[in-house]
Amino acid sequence: MKRIMVSCVFYLILVAACAPSEAAIGTAVAQTLEAQASAESVIGTAVAQSLEARASVESAIGTAVAQTLEAQASVAVPPSRLDTRVPSETPTASPSETPTVSVTYIATYVGQYPGFKVYWRRELWESAIGAGTLIEDFENDEGDYGELSYPYVTGNGLTLKGDSSAQIIPGRNLFSSGNILHFRDWETGLKFCFPNNISVRAFGFDFKPTEDWQLQFNLSVVLIPRGRKGFIGIMLEEEYPNEFVLSSSERVQGGLSVDNISYLPVGAQ
Repeated sequence: MKRIMVSCVFYLILVAACAPSEAAIGTAVAQTLEAQASAESVIGTAVAQSLEARASVESAIGTAVAQTLEAQASVAVPPSRLDTRVPSETPTASPSETPTVSVTYIATYVGQYPGFKVYWRRELWESAIGAGTLIEDFENDEGDYGELSYPYVTGNGLTLKGDSSAQIIPGRNLFSSGNILHFRDWETGLKFCFPNNISVRAFGFDFKPTEDWQLQFNLSVVLIPRGRKGFIGIMLEEEYPNEFVLSSSERVQGGLSVDNISYLPVGAQ
């Protein structure tokens, strides 16, 4: 009997000792579950924020693409470069001084403008105007690379006026004759006045342009496109000029070379 009582006492002591441990385990489990729930809440919040940020980025990308497409649609396609063999269909002109004129091509290398024709081959021009032309080929001027001062009168009586940087230099076989006139101009224009202020019904010259240039006479403008050397000849049907101007608006220039300036005075046979 005494042994049974001792066993019971020992069991009660053991149960009393285990009770706090079970309570601690329960508390730990509860804390673990609470921490797990908190972590899941944090993860859920992070996922929601990530999805919201992704949606915002996709919206920004869509807006940028739309703006890019809109900008592309608003950009004008630049015109193609002019063919060096023929004149521009709408010659460049200053609105205040030189009205735009239209051109009709009546033959290869020949354009009909209101009041005059433009020839882009010397032989066609000479055939059209006939005999009696005079010429300035700069062979009576010294080709020494010195810069000209204005007004400058050439060996055959042509007067040059303006602020252009001009030289008479050896042509080195650029054209058929020896010396040539080479100059640069920044929109001020180099004026060519015919001898004794005579009016002409036709004029033309050989050229080699590094950039686009403009030929102006009366109130008309004809574009000389950059590129290979060539010839331009004008045959007037009215309003006979006594001068013409060559100019360029390019800021960086290699210059324009000119030679064999030919002209037919009014009344010449």
